[in-house]
Amino acid sequence: MVYQETYHEATYARHHLKGKKQDFFWRLETPDRLGRAGIDKIGLGALIGLYDSWRVECYMVAEHLLWLQQH
Repeated sequence: MVYQETYHEATYARHHLKGKKQDFFWRLETPDRLGRAGIDKIGLGALIGLYDSWRVECYMVAEHLLWLQQH
């Protein structure tokens, strides 16, 4: 399971000030890298509530999943 935590880049930056998880796009691309490595069971998630709109976060999780399924 890979939690993006939030799909809102500025909110992500506020919660990850240092360390490996600081790179928003590296984290965003992690499920794609897992798939290319041959891992066929990949879970996605966001920590609903970090960003102001839970609807946007749920939509972005769904969009991320659709993108992964198409690639």
